Amino acid sequence: MNPPTDFERLAQRSELVLRSVAEGIVGVDRGGRIMFANEWAARATGRDVADLVGRDAHEVAPHLTADGGRCDGKQCALFDVFRGAEGAIAQEALFVGRDGTPFPVEYSCVPAAGDSGVEWAVFSFRNIAGRKRIEADLRDALAEAQRASRAKSLFLSSMSHELRTPLTAIIGYAEMLIDDMHADGDASHEQDLERIRSSGRHLLGLIDNVLDIARIEAGRMEVAVEELDVAALAGEMEARFRDRFRARGNRLRVEAGAGAGRMLGDADKLRKILHHLLANANKFCENGDVVLEVRRVATAGTSERIEFDVSDTGIGIAPEFLVHLFEPFAQADATAARRFGGTGLGLALSAKLAQLMEGTIEVASTPGAGSRFIVSIPAPAATARGGTDAHAPEAQA
Repeated sequence: MNPPTDFERLAQRSELVLRSVAEGIVGVDRGGRIMFANEWAARATGRDVADLVGRDAHEVAPHLTADGGRCDGKQCALFDVFRGAEGAIAQEALFVGRDGTPFPVEYSCVPAAGDSGVEWAVFSFRNIAGRKRIEADLRDALAEAQRASRAKSLFLSSMSHELRTPLTAIIGYAEMLIDDMHADGDASHEQDLERIRSSGRHLLGLIDNVLDIARIEAGRMEVAVEELDVAALAGEMEARFRDRFRARGNRLRVEAGAGAGRMLGDADKLRKILHHLLANANKFCENGDVVLEVRRVATAGTSERIEFDVSDTGIGIAPEFLVHLFEPFAQADATAARRFGGTGLGLALSAKLAQLMEGTIEVASTPGAGSRFIVSIPAPAATARGGTDAHAPEAQA
């Protein structure tokens, strides 16, 4: 028995390749006739390999045009390879099975050029009906999740309104009673009334945080752009927090020189971000130092940015907790949560507000040595997107 020739070896290898590939492969000449095919192609079209060779490709594997009609082969998009001499990778089409049911395929084609142009081409294809079902399921799941999110936001908005109304009344009556007691010179119940007022304000702040997050997630919060003095904004925050820091023995220092200048931005949202960062710094420090530094930074390729840098000498944050720090209701650890309180909403809301203004928040921390938060906001802000309001929280983050 003579050993196989080089041509026979090549033919055997080609046959093995065709049989091993888990997708349909056919060779088609310029006239649309099938020159060869593998078993996967035969199986996909419901025929035998021998029944494919020599047949018109449009007859054994009919496919649909963009308008839903059957392709007649004259202007076949799959056969553009013969007109333009260019192949195609991962294109999609609708083939029609022997039972008349269309099924989606993904195909690629490679031209074989000769002296007179493309003489034949190799087409590979696979049935992607399963993938399409998964994609449809994912779209349905996404739509359902979006509906659920809108329903949640609507519920939170409604509940927040219902809770705010009685809380505002409670706070108002407590303040009226405190004023009356001052007028009468009676301080016997002032401490109790002050607890009612401070607790009401704390709850009101939490409700506002939840409502703000719900608004952002529902796409109902916009950026109100105005011109503002950056140093004056920092000074305002210093005045607001001076007594709180003194009560815990902390020292707050604000460094905002004239170089910070003015910017276009949403002052209310910046106040909220700084409120939460300073409140957290004060909460996790005791007899410590907190610095709010404001600076204008020139960034290569982009406009200038204003950075609000809040650093403290508090307890710090362990590295494993940093990755979840800006998630709603996430806190550094259970021990800190029990000791210092809080809901974990302040930083989550701050991150979302910064993102809404096309800005960022970065954090660096060393356990036992303190934390540093840097808020970077474009200056001027990119585009005015209308205005909205949100209640500035009076409670700690």
